Amino acid sequence: MEVHIYDSLGRGAYEKFQSEGIFSKFERQVANYLDKIKYWARRNIPRIPLNMQFIYEENVPQQSGHLGDCGVFLCMFMEQLVSGQPIRVLIDPKNAALEFRLRMAKIIWGSCLGPIALSSVLKMSTNIGRSFSQLPIFLHNLQRTNPNTFTAIKKTDTNRFQFCFVALGCVIRTFLRCMIPLIYVGYLPLIGSYLTTMYFTVALDGNHEPLLLAIGLGTLECEESWRWFMMRLKDCLGDDIEVGFISNLCDKIEFGVQSAYPDSYHGYCPKDIARKICDCVGHNSTEVESLFWKSCNAYSVDDFYLCLERLQTACRKSPFFSLLRSPIYWLDDIPISKWTRAFFPKIRYNVKSIDVPEILQIIFRREFPITTIIELITTSIQSKYVERADVAGRFSGGLTPYIESKVQKCVNKSYNWNARCLYGDTYQVDGNFATTNVQLERRVCSCGKWQKSGIPCAHAIACLRTRTSESINKLVDYKFTSYVYRLAYGSELVNTIPSHVHWEIPNETVVLLPPSMQ
Repeated sequence: MEVHIYDSLGRGAYEKFQSEGIFSKFERQVANYLDKIKYWARRNIPRIPLNMQFIYEENVPQQSGHLGDCGVFLCMFMEQLVSGQPIRVLIDPKNAALEFRLRMAKIIWGSCLGPIALSSVLKMSTNIGRSFSQLPIFLHNLQRTNPNTFTAIKKTDTNRFQFCFVALGCVIRTFLRCMIPLIYVGYLPLIGSYLTTMYFTVALDGNHEPLLLAIGLGTLECEESWRWFMMRLKDCLGDDIEVGFISNLCDKIEFGVQSAYPDSYHGYCPKDIARKICDCVGHNSTEVESLFWKSCNAYSVDDFYLCLERLQTACRKSPFFSLLRSPIYWLDDIPISKWTRAFFPKIRYNVKSIDVPEILQIIFRREFPITTIIELITTSIQSKYVERADVAGRFSGGLTPYIESKVQKCVNKSYNWNARCLYGDTYQVDGNFATTNVQLERRVCSCGKWQKSGIPCAHAIACLRTRTSESINKLVDYKFTSYVYRLAYGSELVNTIPSHVHWEIPNETVVLLPPSMQ
């Protein structure tokens, strides 16, 4: 019996198995298995020795690339098995997987889309490379139709594309005038032959809805690319703005933020830290995860350290405890002001995280020409402005619905609390077995919630009941008012980019070649 060995990693394993007698053991195991299932008796044939001869096949597909080709080889083997053809290939073995990938792609796309649609897909693939040469003209017309739009392109000495940056003028104006001065910085890997990374920044409006602030597209993700992206963001926002940043745990983003805004606050999203904790202690440890969130959500310093001590104690128990160190030892290296409410500065507005806009999730799933990516994002922002301007026109109260619901919860919570004036605007509130001090004029409460969120806490609202002439709305940060929300979206508009046949050609020609294929 001949047994043919197809090894995509070369002869090493074959020679090792042969010298160690693995093949002989394999033959005995097969023989024992056939006896166990009564193979010979069921077929009514005499038992014969297997006499296996193990033959190493030359010129078979070989692994190439850092991602491996195991799945591709499985498909190749199954195809040859059902067709009765040999697995050997005539082309270079190291290119066999790539050739088969291309053939599979054409078969799959052709069966799903049909020949006409398939030709369109192949045409788009060609257009992806050509779109880089059109990018300078495209951005020129984007700026022409949307005044004060900021764009930038970085290229190599040989005029090949490296990075680009885009921030719509109306979005920048909206952020500077009407939005919380806190920016989420993130990135997504891109599928494709040219671009590898999309950089983006997102901000929150007064109704806690995310709005895409700026994007960058690049051929690599490194410290230098982050520094370039953040410097371009600083160019369009200006030097005299006080702004804070949040992001996932990423040293490269930290480097970029500190390079452009060395004096600004930069915190982390607790969700990202919680995921890392779950990876370290196991996803079934609900106690550790729960204690982390209690530490993160604590407003007072005393409550925070109490919860943190419980978290550390839980991690010292079996099965997490190690004689060398705690599984979350790295948490001690992260400044607590970056992830816990008790130490959030006011610039963070008590925001733990900001959602990524849906359009970015769509773009990152497939490859598009670079001009199409920017156009899709521009169209998405345009629709957000139209939708939110329509919603703002139906606001009935002085606050946005999100903030109004927050205030109402505080009102309901404070009904049975007693507040008494100590002197001037300073009050003492008794409630929930605790005593809290409030200073109305300074908008400060010893519980820490008011000054961190910009929304009066239940203690402040209890004090207002003793001063019936004052409105709660006046104590809410003005960026949470419905007036500012209407100003944000009702006074601005994203203009559609004209068809390419109507593009204006700039006087100065910019030569831009596509980057090297990844």
